[in-house]
Amino acid sequence: MNAMLSFTLFLVVPGEYSILLDGDSEKFILQGRQALEMNKIDDAIRLYSLAIERDAEAAAAYGGRAYAYLQKTENDKALADINRAIKLDGEELYYRLIRAAVQRARQELKAALQDVNEVLPKIESPLRAYFLRGTIYRELGEPKKALEDFNECIRLEPDDELSYLARGDVCNKLRRHDDAAADFSKAIELNPKRVRSYFARAFTRGYQAQFTKVIEDCDRILKLEPTNTEALRLRGRAWICLREYDKAGRDFDRAVRLTSDDAECYEDRAESHVDRLKLDSALADIDQAIKLAPTDVWKRGRRASILERMKQYERALEDWNGQGP
Repeated sequence: MNAMLSFTLFLVVPGEYSILLDGDSEKFILQGRQALEMNKIDDAIRLYSLAIERDAEAAAAYGGRAYAYLQKTENDKALADINRAIKLDGEELYYRLIRAAVQRARQELKAALQDVNEVLPKIESPLRAYFLRGTIYRELGEPKKALEDFNECIRLEPDDELSYLARGDVCNKLRRHDDAAADFSKAIELNPKRVRSYFARAFTRGYQAQFTKVIEDCDRILKLEPTNTEALRLRGRAWICLREYDKAGRDFDRAVRLTSDDAECYEDRAESHVDRLKLDSALADIDQAIKLAPTDVWKRGRRASILERMKQYERALEDWNGQGP
């Protein structure tokens, strides 16, 4: 390839970056990092692969590509790349953290924990290592140890929104719902546009039987995402707890209109019909839910209960026996 063609052959992404099709390994690694920062995962994989073509021993290229594969949940490829990076440069501690994250994604939690524990005493900026270890402890069913790590994350960075979300989740597991709600509120204060935080706080307020506050959080979610059916369903269930059955019905109606192929929406609406003694409508909705999820035995039990209230005992018995249509 002549120099001019080599110079002009590139893919331009306006206002972002260019993927040069010629250059040394270091240039491709730098561009791969830029692509990752912009969440251009496929571009990052391509760039790191070009770096590896030019230098098969570029540890940073394998490490970067491993991280990119992890974002795509291509965990076997990620593990192969990160092991190669560690073999080439065993002194780079962050490669061990990436491997721990890959092992966690593969549910190899004890191996992941071993990597993090070996890195933590040596790493200069340990925030993400503590966060990862806390996540692993939570998934291992050790919430008290997870809580210690998330406490350390917040001590290191008091404005780290994700640490408050993670600690709030652990507090809920420990049935410390007031503490959980406080953490989710802090996360919302730090980032009022993250829908996940409102959901987390709404569920926590449900545990606390604060159903009016559940509705308030769902209102905020729907302001951010007007077609969020999960928020509609959660708000509908909160209205039921407050015995506001017509308001619940309106939320479930809207959820069904938005996702007519979601069995859970029909089951929720069936419940609101039962509460208003509209048993024919309830039966029609639960029939549709079963049509969409025919192997769900709980829905058949729900239909059996509705049929009993309608005094259709033979049909109810068929559902209880697992023989209903």
